[in-house]
Amino acid sequence: HRNVGFLSGVWEIEGSPEANPCGVGPFTNLVTITRDGKMINVDPNVGTGVGEAYRAGWRKFTAGFFGFINDNGTIIRYEVQGTIELVNRGELGGPFRAILYDPSGAPFCTYEGTITGTRLVAMPF
Repeated sequence: HRNVGFLSGVWEIEGSPEANPCGVGPFTNLVTITRDGKMINVDPNVGTGVGEAYRAGWRKFTAGFFGFINDNGTIIRYEVQGTIELVNRGELGGPFRAILYDPSGAPFCTYEGTITGTRLVAMPF
């Protein structure tokens, strides 16, 4: 089911990777999710990723997005997969997995961790 209801909106996401071979540390991203599940993830260091979210149950969702990293001229594609649970209308959390792919499309590094999120509400000026 693609209508993600209360998950739609703008979220500030804090990520905490577990010990991982990729060397990725904690991060903060902005994510917007539309009511029909389209996602845009903005990472201040990596750039923008695009993806989708799906309803998986009461207050439970699955989500995934893709993006690119330019590593000194080598383009690396990444994929992030997650399970999200709404704590309330303004907070979410859950586990995630990230996979990095080399230019030929072969995965070369995978790591997991957890995210927490806080809803951001734009106020009129």
